[in-house]
Order: sequence, then structure tokens, then C-alpha cells
Amino acid sequence: MMDARRRDEISLLLISFLGLFYELAFIRWLPANVLSLAYFANIVLISCFLGIGLGCMLSKRRDLFRYFPFLLLAMVVVYLLFRNFEVLAPSQNSEWIWISDEASKLKISNIKLGILPALVVVFVLNATLFVPIGQRMGALMEKFESLRAYNINILGSVLGVVAFALLSFVGGFLNSPELWFGLAGFVSLWFFLDDKRSLALAAVSLVAVTFLIKVSSSEDIWSPYYSIQLRQRKNNGVALFVNKFFHQEAVDFNADPEEEEKYSVPYYLKQPKKVLILGAGTGNDVAIAARHGGTDITAVEIDPVIVELGRELHPAQPYENPGVRVVVDDARSFLKKTHDKYDMVVFGPLDSHALLSGLSTVRLDNYVYTVQCLEDVKRCLTDDGIVVLMFSAPVDWIGDRLIDMTATVFNDPHTIVFLGTKSRLFGLMILAGPGVRDVGPRSYSGGLLQVDYQTVERFKVPGAAKGKAGRTLEFAEIKDVK
Repeated sequence: MMDARRRDEISLLLISFLGLFYELAFIRWLPANVLSLAYFANIVLISCFLGIGLGCMLSKRRDLFRYFPFLLLAMVVVYLLFRNFEVLAPSQNSEWIWISDEASKLKISNIKLGILPALVVVFVLNATLFVPIGQRMGALMEKFESLRAYNINILGSVLGVVAFALLSFVGGFLNSPELWFGLAGFVSLWFFLDDKRSLALAAVSLVAVTFLIKVSSSEDIWSPYYSIQLRQRKNNGVALFVNKFFHQEAVDFNADPEEEEKYSVPYYLKQPKKVLILGAGTGNDVAIAARHGGTDITAVEIDPVIVELGRELHPAQPYENPGVRVVVDDARSFLKKTHDKYDMVVFGPLDSHALLSGLSTVRLDNYVYTVQCLEDVKRCLTDDGIVVLMFSAPVDWIGDRLIDMTATVFNDPHTIVFLGTKSRLFGLMILAGPGVRDVGPRSYSGGLLQVDYQTVERFKVPGAAKGKAGRTLEFAEIKDVK
């Protein structure tokens, strides 16, 4: 029979494991159910730590962990009820939250809830749920010398993080919420082994939690970053939503010539052979590059699940092209490691599903769209290479920032800005780099109106040019940006 001290050591290790594992599980699972929470992920993190801290302060009080399985079941039911609410966020000039755009939502509910009340409810519920974990953790730590207690606590916490990371890395069923909560529930039963009745009730509650989560997530595909939902479009394309908000679409360019024309604008000006695509997604930019003669295409996409969905669902099957090399990596990481030179570097429309502030020094998309990243791109271009940035800029400051930043890094020669008349998928395209030097009024069918701008705010004043299909495309050229 196990001695009391060894049992307490294992208990402290497991409760520390549960604290971090449940925290990560809720950070991943809640945004798929409480709509818009993904834009305020720190709410979950802070509330978990607050609950654990409060629990540790209550370590000498009556044991609360005996109620944890039932509390968890109640919380899961409440969080699932949030699916019936549409969480509304105000749109302000100084920041942009993608939930402000109703067209980006998977479905619109008639029941409205403000973002502040939703965040308050989530914060309070989540903090309450973690109090029993913190209380049991504090009570167990008091049974050991400080150094020994912290060693076990840190080891258990690290094991919780590593275990969750491994499940996410392996993917498939292991990277699913029913597995996360099922595994954590099984570990939780350790604390009920002394009482068969309590063990049976806890097991029933935790099985119910796992069942509810599995049923509620039956239509979701889980990547290492978010839950994914798919919807078929009328034009044979496939729309991809993340955490119930529109993210991208695998476009059938044969059935949608307007989108093909918009994506093809850079290739009317240049005919690159070697192309690097950052944020390749399901493969739209890869398909267009191949259509216009690209024979050596490197597609970089951070999400392996989205790459696989592109392989399976994109009408053009771009990732099956023998001239395409797929790299699952972060764009910045790839740029730091590569020594290749490219005729064209294309940034896919990396629309941010995070809170972006116009007053912040953090650039869009918080990590990729930075001066340092564009400097890395500049290093990767050939002597006549071009960089292409595409973005959906729903408010002026987002477009202003991208154009200003691009024109600062690529200040010689000029920068070309394309403002689409329709913003589906993207409405802003920026072309820059040494290869733009060869682009002039005579190099584009219909002529490219050249305009000198003294300030970046004037970029919205368009020139006009005729596109391949005869539809008017709007262009503006920036020569001097101060």
C-alpha cells in the first residue's frame, strides 16, 4: 500500500498538471463556443490564474474539490448555451475587431449580447471553476517544505503544458476537445479513489462533460490553432471559418472569373517563374501562380490542417502540382532560414483574427506585417523581383499602415496600390520591389495613370486602368511617401 507522503507527492503533481492542462484546454475550446472570445484570449488566461490564486488562499477552508466535476459540468452547459448568442462588439476608429463585420459570421443569432457582459460572465465563471483546483494545490503544497513543494508543482505544470502541446502536434483525434477533457477527467478521478460513491458520481459527471463536448463539436475540424468549419459556396468554392468567423475561401477560378482577374493583377505586370507564397492557406495564390506560368512555387502555411483541407477541397488541386513545394512553417521563421531568391513574393490575405489597435506599435498582422519582415522579403527578391501584399482593409488606418510601411521599406522605386471595387477576400493590393521599376504607363493594357502623392493618406484617390476582362480596375501609384 502506498504511504501517505508518496500519495501526497503524486496528488500535488497531478493537481498541478490539471491546472495547466485545463487552462490550455479552455483557452482552445472556449473561443469556438463563446463567439468573439478569440479576440480576448487573455481573459481566459487571467481568470484561470486568478481562480488558482484564490483557491490557494482558501487552502485551509472546507474542501471544494469534491464539487469540481459537477461544477465543470455546469460550466460546460453554460458555455454551450453561449452558442445561441451573437456577441456584439462596437466598431471604433482606433481599433478593428473582425466580429464587427456581420458578413464574416458563420450564422447570425436573434439573441444579442454585448461583448463586455460576455467577457465578464466568462471571467467570473472561469475563475470560479479554477478555485477548487487552486485550493487542493495549496493544501497539498503546505504538506512539504517550500523548495520540495515548488519543484513538484513546477514539474506537474510543465507536464501539463507538454502533454497538451504533444496532443496538438500529433493532431487528428488526439487534437480534439473530447480527448482533452476526457483525459483531464480521467486524471481528476485520482482524487476520488477513497470514496466509491464520490468516485462514481464524479465519473458520471466527467463522462457527461466529455459527451456534451463531443456532440457539440461534431461539425468542427480542430487544427493546432482553432476550430474550423466548412461551408460549400454556390460558385463551387469552399468557405473556411475559424471559431465561427470567416477566414478564407478555396475559390474555383473557372467559375469565378472576377476573382481570378483580381488575383491575377501582379501577373499582368510580371511573369515570374520562381514564386514564394507566405500564408498560402488552401491554395488560391498557388493556383493563380501556376496558371500564370510559375514553375517553381514555394507555399508556406503555418497550419497543417488548412494545408490538408486545400489538398482535399480546392477545385484546382494546387498542392498536387509537381512544381509546388509546401512548407508548414511560420512566415517569419521561413524568411529567416531561406537563402533562395524569388522573382515574386506574395503575402496571402493574412487577415487577423485578433484585436488590432490603431494606436499600438504592433503591426498587422501582429507579427507578419512588420518592417523587419519586409526587410527579410527585400533580401529574398531577385534584382527585378516584386513583393505583393493583399489584405482586407475594412477601415482606413489598416490600409494606411500597410502602405506606409511598404513604401518605407521599398522606397525606390515607387509603390503601386490597387484598390479593388469589391472587397471580397481582399480589397487592397500593394506591389513594390525593384521589379516595379519596369512597370510604367505603357506596360499595362489600358495605361496606368501615374500620380505623385506627398502623403500616404491620399492613396485612396485612384487612377484607372482596364483589366484583362475589360472590367475597370482602380490603381494609384505612390512615388513620394513622407
